[in-house]
Amino acid sequence: MPPLPPICLITTGDANAVPVVEALLEAGARWFQLRAKGIADRHLYRRGERLVARITAVGGLLTINDRADVAAALGASLHLGQEDLPVAEARRLLPEATLGVSVHDRAEAVAAAEAGADYVGCGALFPTTTKGDARPLAPAALREVVAAFPGPVVGIGGVTPDNAPTLATTGLAGVAVAAAVFQAADPVDGYRRLLAALEAEGGH
Repeated sequence: MPPLPPICLITTGDANAVPVVEALLEAGARWFQLRAKGIADRHLYRRGERLVARITAVGGLLTINDRADVAAALGASLHLGQEDLPVAEARRLLPEATLGVSVHDRAEAVAAAEAGADYVGCGALFPTTTKGDARPLAPAALREVVAAFPGPVVGIGGVTPDNAPTLATTGLAGVAVAAAVFQAADPVDGYRRLLAALEAEGGH
């Protein structure tokens, strides 16, 4: 698997998001996750269809959240939660795709590795408005996940340009964000500030 970009940008992929995604691609962003829960399969596919050509044209990666069938139809990568399709079954459907799994502790990280996940997303790292019921992970638990999983560990949950420097010593390969970029007054500036905060610490 090629190295993952340092920032995964989580978008709903609706029509209003497309110009923002295009601007972020021009700014150098190369990894996007499409997460749009509760919409019809057809609409999710159409949103992915609008994004995948634009992203792959510049060598970027589009990841579909939860839906292996949609990811397969689009030729995209896939990110799974703990209640979604097992990784081994997803791999059967998507033999060449990059597969990620959300984990919250060492045991889940070990299971993801054994099942063949390429990377794991771990969090929440900080309080987040995207998932109001998510409890921030203790630093010791995060370190256990990083130690237990042999591939890249991506931190998620409430990451901003202001708190990103505190992640420099965690061993994370990158971060995934939604609000810090897509809810910023200027999403491109939000992306650049976050990237600068990560690069300044040399952690990513």
